[in-house]
Amino acid sequence: MQSTSGPGAVGVAPGIEVSGVSKTFRTNAGDVVALTDIDLEVRQGSFVSLVGPSGCGKSTLLRIVAGLETSSGGTTKVAGTPVDGPRRDFGMVFQQPVLLPWLTIFRNVMLPADVARDRSPQARQRAADLLELVGLDGFQHRYPRELSGGMQQRAALVRALMSRPSLLLMDEPFGALDALTRETMNSELLRIWSETGATTLFVTHSIAEAVFLSDVVVVLSGRPGTILDQVRIDLPRPRTFDVMDSPEASRLTSHIRGHLHARGAVG
Repeated sequence: MQSTSGPGAVGVAPGIEVSGVSKTFRTNAGDVVALTDIDLEVRQGSFVSLVGPSGCGKSTLLRIVAGLETSSGGTTKVAGTPVDGPRRDFGMVFQQPVLLPWLTIFRNVMLPADVARDRSPQARQRAADLLELVGLDGFQHRYPRELSGGMQQRAALVRALMSRPSLLLMDEPFGALDALTRETMNSELLRIWSETGATTLFVTHSIAEAVFLSDVVVVLSGRPGTILDQVRIDLPRPRTFDVMDSPEASRLTSHIRGHLHARGAVG
């Protein structure tokens, strides 16, 4: 188990560079400081999770990286380019699948291609291939209401992958699923990540989920969110859930949980 701190600790060849980022929300009741002095580098092609208590700014940081939120200070770059708004080479998956109920699963998945006015046979084939990759090849013509929550989230993931994103941003995508479905989705996500090679930033409340999925777990304090620690996860890949029964996985999980308690991030 290794802990690292400060910019550049996660690795070289950064896919994401966050330097001195802060975020303050202006409200009628006064200013709310969500994030302060965030420095983070995420190595290209790696899987990094953000954990911390509710309201610590995990989702805000993800939205800043996605270009959906502007920071109050500092800079954010992806692949060396400043982030000044959403980009087509970013894929994002939210806690709720956000599928359009009047469209079939196939038409929902094809939305990025439709926005790009790409109606080529290659785009349709990519949608079909990705649906097959996540086990939905028999459900293309179903509507979202006809699928379980886990299946809808798979469809949302496929839609995010349609544009071959260099960066995949996931905001508690499995939080609303039951424990067994969540485990299945975690395994599916790792398999897809290993095949696509997309740099992935993943927000979760679950320390165990973060340890299972990640190369690095970034631990945030309570509001205003700051980085308490960056913990390298040296568990072997490819991973199955058996690895979570290992002494090393238990130590990593306990280390992160204990760190949060010690810093007063949970209580």
